[in-house]
Order: sequence, then structure tokens, then C-alpha cells
Amino acid sequence: MANFYPTNDAEFSVWLGNFITIANTNLIPLGLVAADITALNALKTDIDARILAATAAREAAKAATAALKLSRKNANIQASFRGKAITANPNITNALKEQLGLNVRDTTLTAIIPTIPAEVVAEAFANGTNVISWKANGNKGGTQYLVEAKFGTATSFTFVNVTTKTKLEHLNQTPGVQVVYRVKARRGDNESGYSNDALVYG
Repeated sequence: MANFYPTNDAEFSVWLGNFITIANTNLIPLGLVAADITALNALKTDIDARILAATAAREAAKAATAALKLSRKNANIQASFRGKAITANPNITNALKEQLGLNVRDTTLTAIIPTIPAEVVAEAFANGTNVISWKANGNKGGTQYLVEAKFGTATSFTFVNVTTKTKLEHLNQTPGVQVVYRVKARRGDNESGYSNDALVYG
């Protein structure tokens, strides 16, 4: 069976006040005595006081939370301003910056050693274009690839071209002439070893 009084505290206080008023004017028919009404009045007074206290506490908590957020915002602004100035100061050691809890950026440049291009293949076309392609083999975008070739019976390779792609068209070649291609990767001053040789018209 559902409760016959409201579960909301403020609504319950109103309900209880009405109950007390009606009951007080009908003591005899209801089988009540004045002491019953006195006890209920005391409880209602206590409930009303606690409702006021709880409401005040909620308002105080809201105000305290708002004040905390404002103080935190101001502190964040001030600490961030000073932290950035400290971080940017080269005369302050990284150890001291770390003790302050600041992020220290490692400005040491790490050389990226390129890897050898993989699976180099070459294909010759009747129009005199030799197409050389390969796999990056883990090299990042922007890596340069140097393509070299050895023609006919030559014993040494010569530079053909450089590209950041993994494919190169070698134009104006003589169909039927043997050409051996190889590729190496370069990043900055660092170069990989040479790839496998790729042969056309062998």
C-alpha cells in the first residue's frame, strides 16, 4: 500500500500542518488528545527548521563551489603565465623545471636513420620509359629516394634522379639496352644502404 503522505520534505511539511490543524479541531471524533497534537507540532517545527538548514546548506555549498571554481580559474591563469615564462627561460635548468612540476620539452634533435628501400622492381616500355618502383620499408613521408643506374656493360652506377615518392619514371631510354637500377633512402645527412638491383633487358 502506498504512503498517504508526500515524500517531498516541503510538501510533507504542508501536509503535516494541515493534518495538525484538522486533527486539533476534531480531537474527540478522532480519538486524539491535546498531547498528540503537541507532539506533532514539535516534530513539524523540527522538520521546518531542518528544511531551512538544509536549504541554506545547499545554497552555501553552491556558493562555495562557485568561489572554488573562480579561485581555481584565477590560479590556473597565474600559474600558466608564470609556468610558460619559466619553461621558456633557457637559464633555468630542466631539473628545476621538473621539480616545479612543469613539462620539459626535449629539444635534442634525434637523427632519423632511413631504412633500405625494399623490393625494388623495374619495368621497361617500348616508348623508352623505364619505370622503377619500391616499397618504403618503414621510411616516413618526406624521405628522399636516390635512384642510380648502371647502363649496358658499365661497371659503375651513375645518379639518375631523386624523389620523395616510391616510383620513378626514367624517360628517354633506348629500348633493348640493359639497365640495372638501385635505390637508397636519405633523410637529412643520413643515408641508408643500397637496395637490391633491379634489371631491365637482362
